[in-house]
Amino acid sequence: LVPDEFQIQLNRAILLRELGKPAESISELNKIIEQFPNQQAGFINRGIAYEQMEKWPDAYDDLNQALTFKSEHDAFLHYHRGCVLIGLQRFEEAVVDLSEAIGKQPLAIAYARRGEANQSMGQAEAAIKDFNQALAGDPNNHFSRYRRATIYQGQGKNDLALEDYNVLIKAGVQSAPVFYNRGHILSRKKNWAGAIESIQQALALSPAEPGFLNDLAWLLATVPEQKLRDPKRAVELATQACELSNWQSGLIIDTLATAYAANGDFSKAIELEKKAMTLPDAEKSQNVAKHLQSFESQTPIIID
Repeated sequence: LVPDEFQIQLNRAILLRELGKPAESISELNKIIEQFPNQQAGFINRGIAYEQMEKWPDAYDDLNQALTFKSEHDAFLHYHRGCVLIGLQRFEEAVVDLSEAIGKQPLAIAYARRGEANQSMGQAEAAIKDFNQALAGDPNNHFSRYRRATIYQGQGKNDLALEDYNVLIKAGVQSAPVFYNRGHILSRKKNWAGAIESIQQALALSPAEPGFLNDLAWLLATVPEQKLRDPKRAVELATQACELSNWQSGLIIDTLATAYAANGDFSKAIELEKKAMTLPDAEKSQNVAKHLQSFESQTPIIID
């Protein structure tokens, strides 16, 4: 029988973890494990608390210890150890553990995490199968839908990716990467208004992200539909992106140069483009060199 004192102390430690106080929970569990070393629940809950804090090696050790006990918790433990192995970037081992968990209890969340491990190893088709299984069990598993969309997008299956991103947005998901990736797909489809709107929404959710600032500035400076262009705002956004990246990204400076050219300030555009070409990420870029030639001939950049 589980000692009453053990259960009282364990309940207190679990409550602390559930209240978002994993460090305090671990402190309580250290005492519990010292006093009751033969109780599996102490190791289980300390392992999960370490997992919550992303202290992966400690979590792994405790979950290993918990698995030395034979109990009805094996599926749960294999699932959590699989998640910890993902944190440790030991993806092949994670797949083994998560497969063990799925074999015992095929939950959507376990398929989702195995899909993550497979995706991290570059196993795109295996990952898609896992995400499909996760979504079959739980259509509101937004993690799986987002991950599947990124795979589709990487494969150039933009219609499938766009469908997943649209479902996420319709479901009320407020995620900057979802809006940003959707914006990129709409840009490829030459839906310029939709692309600008989507990247603006991404930027509203993550206003200090240089990549979002840069890409929105690029569209506002170069979009072929004149009514959508806003060169002045493009300069403001690209300047912020340059400042946030400490003026160390030649490609972002190239965007700022392009925005100045869109405003008709070609001397400033040439000055900035020459600066961009001195930085490692842009010095060998053919596009940057072409942009400089355009500015020297007093021609702004318009994408097609």
